[in-house]
Amino acid sequence: MQAVHNWRGMKTNFLPPRHMLTAILSIVAVAVLIVVFYSSTVTSDVPVLTPTSAIKVIKAAHAYTYSLRQAGKPVPTSIAVTNLVALNYLKPADVAAFDGLEATLTLLVTNNSPNPVLLRVREPDGGETVVRENGATQQIPPGGFEAP
Repeated sequence: MQAVHNWRGMKTNFLPPRHMLTAILSIVAVAVLIVVFYSSTVTSDVPVLTPTSAIKVIKAAHAYTYSLRQAGKPVPTSIAVTNLVALNYLKPADVAAFDGLEATLTLLVTNNSPNPVLLRVREPDGGETVVRENGATQQIPPGGFEAP
């Protein structure tokens, strides 16, 4: 790994690429949207993804990819949130808002996709909610098609 200089002029072996920072900011923005949406539509006894929990998910994904790179292992394209819990990067309470849902985080984004999906949540009825790099969310009905 080649050493680079960070914004403070110090040598470091890891400097997050620009698209990674964009992805992190987009996920935080989406987490806030999810909190607003669910807090206005669910009762108080249903778990809600809080901004603190969303940050924990982002940190867990970053720690997971970092540990793979340090071990010289390939980083998968995506990972299920439940796998981050199983690997002890998250506690079940951190992602209680995803109970009963399949939530998948994208870890690697190719330059071929103009607006890639960063988070995909599959609902029990087969419908999906996707969050794109620019922060836009898209509802896909069961059996529906995703816009490019």
